Amino acid sequence: MKKILILNWRDPKHPNAGGAEQATMIHAQAWKKAGYDITWFSSHVDGLAQTETYKGIKIIRRGYLVFLVQWEAFKHLQNNTYDLVVDQIHGLPFFTPLYLKSTPVLAYIHELSKEVVWHNPYPFPLNTIVGALARLLEPIIFFLIYKNTQFMTVSNSTKKELESLGINKISVIENGVTIPETIAKYRKETDTTLIYLGALAKDKGVEDVIDIFNRLSLAHKNWNFWIVGKGEEKYRRYLSQEATKGIKFFGYVSESRKFELLGKAHILINPSIREGWGLVNIEANSVGTPVIGYKVTGMVDSVIDTRTGILVKKHDTKSIIKAINVLVNNKDRYNTMVIDCRKHAKKFTWKNSINCSTILIKEVINGSKK
Repeated sequence: MKKILILNWRDPKHPNAGGAEQATMIHAQAWKKAGYDITWFSSHVDGLAQTETYKGIKIIRRGYLVFLVQWEAFKHLQNNTYDLVVDQIHGLPFFTPLYLKSTPVLAYIHELSKEVVWHNPYPFPLNTIVGALARLLEPIIFFLIYKNTQFMTVSNSTKKELESLGINKISVIENGVTIPETIAKYRKETDTTLIYLGALAKDKGVEDVIDIFNRLSLAHKNWNFWIVGKGEEKYRRYLSQEATKGIKFFGYVSESRKFELLGKAHILINPSIREGWGLVNIEANSVGTPVIGYKVTGMVDSVIDTRTGILVKKHDTKSIIKAINVLVNNKDRYNTMVIDCRKHAKKFTWKNSINCSTILIKEVINGSKK
């Protein structure tokens, strides 16, 4: 049985796990079903076991962030043999091409860090120093270390950015969407309802969401404003203090509850400054909810502007408010967009995605992917 090691400093149970980990888990389970032995190597998290089996996938947790998990992964690979190593990149990679000369490596990335690095959680001036170093080193690392590595990514936006860094072996495999069987029962709220669903993090634009919701709540007392997602407790408290009383925080919710809230809402607000692809946009579309956000990397791949949502200039919150009012006040346009949203979402299936990724890993392992 061929053995695959996935390196990702976040596993599905990590407190900061997101859409990338959700997608990775679906691919990993498909590869296991195809006959591969899968191990997921991740960083240590207080309260979680160092080794466990989760949904059929063996998970090993060693080393804290940021650098220790990379060191622990290096040590693990000196004592264990695999037929393929999947180096999943979230900002700082695992540098596997430097020391794996006979083992095939597949670099898996949703998005480059770029301007996101300026939103790191460190205090001033450390945050500026870390941001500057990351912006300087990211293109160097990709060009010098990963130039000849096969990549798997989720959008043409990320592919173009990788190509600009000298990477030329890239396979684009878009994420699929798992649509719940109970989708038909979701009905829009009687009152206009706006929802943000995602990590409570600066780079996701959640502070812009608070600003938008605060201004709209003053003009529309009967509207609902929902914020769904998890984040660091200190930051969540800060957001709660900045928000007006009309804004409701749901925190983390289950998959079924997530789709229920998306289905009941009229519009998803997603002002992220950068996305790998924007899985939540397709999830919202699947329940007939259009998306309004910024015209940035990833968003332009998952949102068809003027058809499944509206995209505006980054950080232009006034234009987002204008777009919201346009849709709310034009029922015919809104209803047409709802229909287009559902049609668009049906194009993205996990069956197609996992079939493509399973073919890709087989080719990389056999050396036939050139």
